[in-house]
Amino acid sequence: MTRVESATVRTTPDEVTRQIVLPEGHRDDGLLFEAYCWLRDDNPLAPVAVEGYDPIWLVSKHADIMEIERQPHVFTSGGAAQPGSHNPILQNRRVTNSPAS
Repeated sequence: MTRVESATVRTTPDEVTRQIVLPEGHRDDGLLFEAYCWLRDDNPLAPVAVEGYDPIWLVSKHADIMEIERQPHVFTSGGAAQPGSHNPILQNRRVTNSPAS
């Protein structure tokens, strides 16, 4: 993560995303480990979205996780200017009411 590379953003398959992100995906260790293996091999720093939740990044390599942890001023889950102000837990997507027509 110390150098910037131009790369195509890969799409993570929905079944991999759901297996890792959703609690029910953690019921089957074999499928969960397969999903993490795919992620590490094919898209180790993955922006993902699960319907009903805010989009998140999945980081699956130890070196990348450690680099992120060392830079809370850059990564919003660290709170940036306000440490501890951002919750790194998966959040339900905020529902906004549309103005009446």
